[in-house]
Amino acid sequence: MKTMRLLWAVMAISLGACSSLDGKTAHEMVKVSAQRSLTQDSQYNFAGEMQVSGRELTQEELSRALTDHKGSLVGMAADAMKEYPAMGYYLEQSRIKMTGAVDLPAQKVELIPEWSVQARNDHASVRMPILFDGNDMSVTVDMPVAVPIILNFLVEPAMRARLVHEPIRFTLADASKKASQQPIKTAIQAAWIASSRAYQDMPAEQFQLLPLDAFAQESGAKYRIGLQWTAQNQQAYFKAFTHHWGLAFDRLQQEQPEPNVNAQAYQNLRAAMMKWAQKWLIEEDWLEPLFGQNVMRNLYLDGKGRLVGYRDYGQSQGKKQVLNVETRMKLFNFGKPKFSFQPVAGKSISLAELLKSIQIQRTNK
Repeated sequence: MKTMRLLWAVMAISLGACSSLDGKTAHEMVKVSAQRSLTQDSQYNFAGEMQVSGRELTQEELSRALTDHKGSLVGMAADAMKEYPAMGYYLEQSRIKMTGAVDLPAQKVELIPEWSVQARNDHASVRMPILFDGNDMSVTVDMPVAVPIILNFLVEPAMRARLVHEPIRFTLADASKKASQQPIKTAIQAAWIASSRAYQDMPAEQFQLLPLDAFAQESGAKYRIGLQWTAQNQQAYFKAFTHHWGLAFDRLQQEQPEPNVNAQAYQNLRAAMMKWAQKWLIEEDWLEPLFGQNVMRNLYLDGKGRLVGYRDYGQSQGKKQVLNVETRMKLFNFGKPKFSFQPVAGKSISLAELLKSIQIQRTNK
């Protein structure tokens, strides 16, 4: 018995040593993290937010803007915020928050987007809980009350009270019979896998270990890894993403074929996705027209390589001021995610019911 205990202790120590990131390069750490995200770290909660802030151009930036300014959408927004300071103040006091839960073994993802503002004499918050269920490929949405207010003018009386208290549920079958015969579930699963695998194939020198910052402490990270989203890195990532998506899609077709989906449907969707990815992900540079310059991504890992947070921040220069855009996200409750939006079975409005109610109301007018 003592021998067995000693053996188990040695194995535990060995496994702990293997899972440590000590001595690894930044790219090696990312590889470990990407693999964990697809295996033992596939259940967690997340919480984050996006915010914007503007500042005046320095004299040097102003001179450069007059001679060598490249317009971008965010840069145009920066100038608009300067020209209309009330709007600028309102946007700076606003936050787009995102909370939810992921449970890949259970095939469920909860997403709760929220817009909130804390401004002078103006406090508001709007949430919209959404539950994606891969078991029946359904999406259940608990609408903000403003939506039922509008819909109440369009539906029959019997449906009006239900819209206040019940969420709306959509399925692929609701969209069309043809949609339910497409390998949509396989495509989504392949995209999730590819999004992690793609980091492993990017050039190793693009990942850098950075000093820990306040967000590292907040998220419980031991390592902070930086990646600059240049046009070259963007292209490298999406090339790898497209490659791994194809591999995962083919494997899932063989290992987990979807019922009522034939081989031709798989072939058609795969070809369409590859064509779309080549044109819009690999060949198209969407960072330049959006920001005008590069965006920084920081990955925050714990001592074993678990991704516990990430932070994206970009700065776009207009002709009058600079706009900073920052997104940060924390991951927690690994292995035991908590779902706050739990629709009651039979207590939701199907898309077919909603459309029928609208049709009845039109007929009765």
